[in-house]
Amino acid sequence: MPAANHSFSIEQGSDFQITFRYFDENNIRTNLTNWYILLKFVTDTGDIYVFDNITKTIDYSFIAYSNGEIVLNLPARITNTYLFNSANYDLDLQEPNEQYPGSGLKRYRLSQGVISIIKRNTTIPAFDIQEPINGQVLDVCEINCSTFDSTIYNGSRIYIQDNQNNTNTISVMDNRRIDTVEIGINGLNHNSPQDLSMFLAPPSGDKILLFANHKISRYIPGFSFMFSDRALPQVNINNVRNGGMCKIIDKTRSTRFDTGVMNNDNLLSSFSHLRNYIPTSGDWTLHVRDNDAGTSGVIDNWKLIITYQD
Repeated sequence: MPAANHSFSIEQGSDFQITFRYFDENNIRTNLTNWYILLKFVTDTGDIYVFDNITKTIDYSFIAYSNGEIVLNLPARITNTYLFNSANYDLDLQEPNEQYPGSGLKRYRLSQGVISIIKRNTTIPAFDIQEPINGQVLDVCEINCSTFDSTIYNGSRIYIQDNQNNTNTISVMDNRRIDTVEIGINGLNHNSPQDLSMFLAPPSGDKILLFANHKISRYIPGFSFMFSDRALPQVNINNVRNGGMCKIIDKTRSTRFDTGVMNNDNLLSSFSHLRNYIPTSGDWTLHVRDNDAGTSGVIDNWKLIITYQD
């Protein structure tokens, strides 16, 4: 099939995301597992930019999925460096298999077109989150929720007892249809956060494993963060900044809980199954498990953020 012609724009100094979808001649999405994806563009100033899905970098995220989707994410600090006006690009795909022995891996050009840069009228504002001073606890909703029409339900302080399961419950009375769910954790204080596991038990009956024995590389006492599907794909609990949003890492196959209410038969790793779920009303319980003896801690408070469709 000939390459599709698709042009798009990038706003200078803003986070950017674009999704390409690959359908075969039968209009069925192609499983892109183990494929090599290459996006290359040449600017009107003669500069060349290259992105692929195997390079390890914090400058971009470029991922090919089994459902045929290819997603490119560029952070604002990168797009802010784009001083050119336009560029011509090609998007190429390479299969993991040869068409016949010795022929070389099969390669396709999926898309081509023009990239236009929407320039800023002012310099990019300094939105970087500062670390808390003198024990100040950042509120993730003040940072990440202010521009969204969401309902914020406030949970209480959770004392993390050593080597025990600790819980706090938010009772929701609203029965509107759900669009998205997010969980904010404010003020985590624990000398060994990698000892902790956490899951959410919504009224649906399914349990969502938020994290399990992860090392938080940016951790400081009073650490705050939000689990959200809006987070960039490369941002997770291992590298999230204080006050930032992160994706859930799937550890459902390697984590088990001894809580009396948990098993792996209904253990999930995302909020996606809650979209369109009703009724919302009922108990939403956050479980925080300390899995190793020797250290206790506290979570200052937590928040359940629900964006409704109505």
